[in-house]
Amino acid sequence: MKILRRFRIRRVLSCFSLNKIVMLIMFLALVAISIFATWSYLKYDKAKKELTNYTNAEGEQEIIDAEVQELIAKVGQLMMLPDDEEPVVATLLDVEKLAKEQPFYQKAKNEDRLLIYSKNKKAIIYSPSKNIIVNVGTVHVNKEEVEEVQSTVSPTPEPEEIEEVEETDETPEDFIE
Repeated sequence: MKILRRFRIRRVLSCFSLNKIVMLIMFLALVAISIFATWSYLKYDKAKKELTNYTNAEGEQEIIDAEVQELIAKVGQLMMLPDDEEPVVATLLDVEKLAKEQPFYQKAKNEDRLLIYSKNKKAIIYSPSKNIIVNVGTVHVNKEEVEEVQSTVSPTPEPEEIEEVEETDETPEDFIE
């Protein structure tokens, strides 16, 4: 039996010369290196494009818009959302402080998302980590407060309205009484 096995192995090896075996190994190594080089280049090119998107404002806005659309899609699977407006999306960072001010935030956690539909007067807290709706409430806009805030905000002056400042030799200490 052992003799037969040895004979078969020698017979198979005799069909292939050592040069053919070396050439086959070199060819397979070349194919493997080519596949790895192509894969590496494609990963590099993808990372380069993503980095370019992060460094320019248009690309950054595209990424933000894509994230918002993904968030709306996830929340839309859990409940019906208004179709007639885009929500304002915010990430909750200091929930303890918010919960003290308004009970709406009591079950929320940091990093939860807040979607505000102002036209439909709806606010939604969504937890991406748990994929659940934490709370839904109505948005109350106090018109008096909005008018007060608008009246305190001064418009940006036009270039013609800006006065030229003259340089003086006075120091800040000269103005202190």
